[in-house]
Amino acid sequence: MLSKRNTGRWGMLRGVFRVSEREDASFPEESLLKYERYQFISRKVSGLSLASILSEIDQGITLPTIVETKNGPTGGDQNWKECIVPSVDHTGEGASRMFTCQLEKDVECPNMRLMGYQLPFHRSAHQFIEEFLGEDSFYGYQDARNGELAIQIPDLRGRVTLSEGTIGFRSNGTSLVLVGEVNGEPLSIESEEHRIPFEPGTTSDLELWLLDSDHQIVDYRSTSEWQHRFFVPDTANEVEALFDQIQRGEGETIEFKTYVSVKDNNRKRDELEKAVCAFSNFEGGKLLIGVEDDTEITGIERGCQRDYKGTIEHSLLEYEKDIRKHLRERLARPGCFTTSIAECVGVKLLIVDIRKSEQTNYLLSNKQAYVRRGASSARMSPEEIRMLSNDTKSPEY
Repeated sequence: MLSKRNTGRWGMLRGVFRVSEREDASFPEESLLKYERYQFISRKVSGLSLASILSEIDQGITLPTIVETKNGPTGGDQNWKECIVPSVDHTGEGASRMFTCQLEKDVECPNMRLMGYQLPFHRSAHQFIEEFLGEDSFYGYQDARNGELAIQIPDLRGRVTLSEGTIGFRSNGTSLVLVGEVNGEPLSIESEEHRIPFEPGTTSDLELWLLDSDHQIVDYRSTSEWQHRFFVPDTANEVEALFDQIQRGEGETIEFKTYVSVKDNNRKRDELEKAVCAFSNFEGGKLLIGVEDDTEITGIERGCQRDYKGTIEHSLLEYEKDIRKHLRERLARPGCFTTSIAECVGVKLLIVDIRKSEQTNYLLSNKQAYVRRGASSARMSPEEIRMLSNDTKSPEY
């Protein structure tokens, strides 16, 4: 898919190559739909083998040229990343290996009606993008996959199965073993005939990893893996509830912040401990980092990759650790909060959950105590402090 910038230049919005060795594989019909701001291109390319693609990716794969970007044709000296897409995330027979590289940045993708001479009409560009890609969701400007080229290669050796209240796996003749934990209890399944009971309603922690004899991952289900997290029913409800909470906007028990760097002194960093302090002196609340004041969900990935080296998973963990350290060093009652990373509309957020402090909380830097008043954090008066707590160690005014 291509989209036109306001400058008039076309750039790649998304590119997906789905590879199959099966002759009866189903692919979209070949098409070229060129609208005023979007182009949708679908082609079938024959003569490529999985082995040749896999061997060339490490050397900078050269693909049949369909689109050209500002850096020239797709392929060449690109920084390819690999991940495993578990079978639960698509309709294939098993998991797949996904290779991706970023070819464009800051692409334009307005949600508009699609219409043109002798072209089909679509009420929503974003909805048609979902249909064209065969995906469940597209998040417009907020979609972290914008500008990305992806190659999806199926792994037909086997798959994890969760059905009829049991856990197991299926194999296509390859020697496999399923290992992991369910709610902290270890499991190991070495044959397709062996299955163990599974109750989704009582499962909050799931780690299932299907391995071959070379210790390579074939498929998985994981409630902790970042990119393709498996949502058990209760967890899925929590994500939906979080999204709804964000859409309602800031208030007495929730505040939004864009990505805040803690690597140097800045005003935004100082506002973090003020907000946590205020929630702890009120009824508790949530601080969401990665959300704009107007409820736009922008995520923290870009900031993390700018401030930290290594993989995105590593940078997210390092950022969460630094946020915790920063808050603990600046609050008089540092045990009032916990942190976690959550995913919402395809991007990562850092969530600081704050509970009400038993004693008045305050900032160590200036001995000031804060409390929530509407959607803001305000300095507490001496009278408010006396009413809140009889703590003799509270700051004096």
